[in-house]
Amino acid sequence: DFLHFLRERLARHLRDRHGLRADVFAALQYYEAQHKARHKARHEKRAGAGLDIARTQARALNLQAFLQTRAGADLFVAFHRAAGLLQKGVSPAARAFQRAGVAAKPSPMPAFPVGTPQAALRQALAALDARLALLSAAKQPYRKQLADLAKLRAPMDRLFADVLIEDKKPAVRAAHHALLLRAVLVIAAAAGDLGRIDQSAFGAPPK
Repeated sequence: DFLHFLRERLARHLRDRHGLRADVFAALQYYEAQHKARHKARHEKRAGAGLDIARTQARALNLQAFLQTRAGADLFVAFHRAAGLLQKGVSPAARAFQRAGVAAKPSPMPAFPVGTPQAALRQALAALDARLALLSAAKQPYRKQLADLAKLRAPMDRLFADVLIEDKKPAVRAAHHALLLRAVLVIAAAAGDLGRIDQSAFGAPPK
C-alpha cells in the first residue's frame, strides 16, 4: 500500500543519506505501531498519523546512535541473549514469546529475594515501565526514552553475570524466563523490536 511505499522510500533515503541500517529501520516499525496504538487508545487525533516522516527519521537516527553507544550495544546484546533463551525454553513465558515474539503478554513474576540480581532487575523494569508511560503520555522525545532505557544496562549485566538462568528447578527457571520476557517487552516498547536487527550489528554477539 501507499504507507508501505513511503516507508521503503524513507528507509532507502536514510540508508543513502545517513548510513542508517535497514534492519534498524525495521526494528523501529514495531515501536511506531505501538506508539500509534497508544495514542489511538487515548482517542488522540493527529494530522498525518499514518507516517510522520520527520519524526520517524529522527527516531530511526536516534535509535542507531543509541545502539552505537556502549550502553546501547550492551543492551542490544542482552536483548538478543534473553530472546535466545526464551526461544529455546519450555516455560509458560518462553512459550508465549515463541508464539508472539515482542507482542507477547507478560507472564506473572514471583517475588525474588531482596538484594538478588533478579529482584534488582524486576525493580528496575517496574520503575522504567512507569517512567516510559509518563514520557509517552507527556509526548516526550523518543531520545529521552532511549536515555532512560540505558538504565537497564547494569541490572541486566548483573543478572547474566551472577545468575544461572537455566536453573535445574523448573519453577526457578520459569521465574527467570518470566523476568527475561518482561525485560524484552520493556525494551521493545521503548526502542523497538531489536530482534529484527542482525545480532552482529552492535556489540559482541551473545554467547
